Amino acid sequence: MLIMFFTIALLNGTLTSRVRRQEKKIRIREERTQALYELTKELSMTSGIQEVIKVTRKIDTKIF
Repeated sequence: MLIMFFTIALLNGTLTSRVRRQEKKIRIREERTQALYELTKELSMTSGIQEVIKVTRKIDTKIF
């Protein structure tokens, strides 16, 4: 009985850590996707090279 409890607790801990790792990866991916969307949106409204540089620097700080 004790061995079964230990095995289930170990399995539960492993699965929980895997879910947390996946959640963290998904959040990072979502943040990058949002930053790229904002970059695309703002770049579509620019008209000159100076504006492009300004927008790129602004978004670059969000990504990195």
